[in-house]
Amino acid sequence: MSTNDLAYWDGRFAADWEPMMGTVQTRVFCELAVALMPAWLTRQIKDQQLTLCDWGCALGDGTQVMGAALGVPVVGVDFSRTAVDRAAQRFPHLRFLAEDWSAAAGSTTYDIVFSSNTLEHFAQPWQMFAHLADHARRHVVLLLPYQEHERIEEHEFTFDRATIPLSPKPGWVLADARIADLGRSPVWAGKQVLLVYSRVDELAACGLTEADCFGSRLAEAEAGAIPEQQAAELAELRRQRDAATDQLAELLAAHRALQATASAAITPPTAQPSRQGFFKRWGR
Repeated sequence: MSTNDLAYWDGRFAADWEPMMGTVQTRVFCELAVALMPAWLTRQIKDQQLTLCDWGCALGDGTQVMGAALGVPVVGVDFSRTAVDRAAQRFPHLRFLAEDWSAAAGSTTYDIVFSSNTLEHFAQPWQMFAHLADHARRHVVLLLPYQEHERIEEHEFTFDRATIPLSPKPGWVLADARIADLGRSPVWAGKQVLLVYSRVDELAACGLTEADCFGSRLAEAEAGAIPEQQAAELAELRRQRDAATDQLAELLAAHRALQATASAAITPPTAQPSRQGFFKRWGR
């Protein structure tokens, strides 16, 4: 069964997404996306109350994070009805839709389409980007694994400087890019990149300068060519990240110990399922 099959994801969302801490990973990724989002885009979202869609929303944790952080309504979309139904139960104040955007041109549109750690599941991700762009009036914002040259088995594509196009679809350009190294995080051991693609006419109307988009060149982002004040702020965020990572690792260890105790009570030792390395194997 392909990892892009509806049956595969329905099974995951129904069975092991929450027990395997998928909701924790989703929240951490979306908190990272908000932290990396360029100031000009955050300002535009809040000032103009832009509409935003969280595509590939899973059980809705990222949808809730984005809406709370940005102060705008966010609609969660996933092709899995199982995921959408459970998301609606968990966050009844939010709106969730079961839609397969790979099947047809967009009927519903939003100012911004956001997606976290989904396109790496496609062998041809930029073809899927074209479908996302059909639903976006202004921007498409992507958070993706970066330089994942040894891919986990669910992933089919590696994003790096050589595979990230400046214009993946006519009329769209890469407006900004930010890279973060999650260090020792059990959620994702490696780098993530935030890509902001914009319609050309929308970008022209924004009146941005290169100073607004210091991360627009991935080579500079990799080299760490950022303003001194922002470098200091980033260092403090990394310190906080490492402290939170240690705390999360302790919580996960306690959680796994409890699971092992519960499993041992009902399962013969030779048949106990292994949880080791979940976040390296089951990222989404």
